[in-house]
Amino acid sequence: MRLFIAVDFEALHAEFQNIQDQIDPSLARMSKAKTYHLTLKFLGDTDTIEDIQEQLKKITFEPFTVRLDTVGVFPDEYNIKVIWVGIKPEEQMKELQKKVEDALPGFKQDYRFHPHITLARVKDSSSLLAQQLRLILVPSCPCRVHEFKLVQSVLTLEGPRYRDIQTFS
Repeated sequence: MRLFIAVDFEALHAEFQNIQDQIDPSLARMSKAKTYHLTLKFLGDTDTIEDIQEQLKKITFEPFTVRLDTVGVFPDEYNIKVIWVGIKPEEQMKELQKKVEDALPGFKQDYRFHPHITLARVKDSSSLLAQQLRLILVPSCPCRVHEFKLVQSVLTLEGPRYRDIQTFS
């Protein structure tokens, strides 16, 4: 089973779509509303779901509020592959991610955690796209984080389908 741990920002789906509406769809493939999330940890294919659930149940954290920040890209504006929106402050989200990381030491993280929500993927980057992204204004919308989820990801020809397995709060 292909799994990841994430925070869902369902309350901000309309804001994410408003930001996407400012991006030329001929230049990027937009994420679907039902896939907006912030990945705390990608686990990949695993059969140890019960062990994972037991470890995640032990995590405690105080609810906190984050706000949308700016639009950014990976890896850089000269070779855009992913368009994302960041959150502020990052510290509390990084603390939660560290707790998840520490709870599951058998699953190594292969990248530095950068809190973001993916809005689009890009096949062919262009200077026009980079210019367009610089003009996007992101509303500061607050969102309360009080839970995270263990999610199954099923890859299909139409894109990934996600199924919540368990919510932890």
